Amino acid sequence: MAGGNILHFGAVRVRVTGSGNLDLQMLGYDDILTQTRAPLVMTPTSAQEKVRLFNFISPEMMFKFSTDEINEYFRVNRVTIFVKTQWSEYPA
Repeated sequence: MAGGNILHFGAVRVRVTGSGNLDLQMLGYDDILTQTRAPLVMTPTSAQEKVRLFNFISPEMMFKFSTDEINEYFRVNRVTIFVKTQWSEYPA
């Protein structure tokens, strides 16, 4: 998003298939602010989109998906991020 707005990232909805646990992490500028949520248990086939709530305020963010064990794999089919403008600039 452009314009230097401060954004509130409230949730992420993911449709993912694979094996093992998918770790979700949200990272801010230079990885200073981070939030990690409970892992998503993946299955080889899934018609569900799983939701994880976040409370992250930053002008920009990055998502990090990862697994911990050997031979775990994942395929992300869809990602929906729920974002709302919090402020038009940093409060003085």
